Amino acid sequence: MKNDAGGTCDAFFDCSESCASDDYECANTCSTNNLSGSALSSAQALTSCMQSFGCALGDESCSEQNCGPETDSLAQACGL
Repeated sequence: MKNDAGGTCDAFFDCSESCASDDYECANTCSTNNLSGSALSSAQALTSCMQSFGCALGDESCSEQNCGPETDSLAQACGL
């Protein structure tokens, strides 16, 4: 398995965008199926944070405002 963080992150984002806006379990399944290592832990932390603040999946302004460190760590893990 090659270390292609961008590719697996793309697969994760594509998958999570297909989830309902409040289906955090779906987003967690997407991260578990597509990510590993720091990208996986960052994605799970971000999903958990978004859920705790009631951010809809894909609501970038809500996630940036309330979950900045988690958003940044996922972006860094994915090389964005």
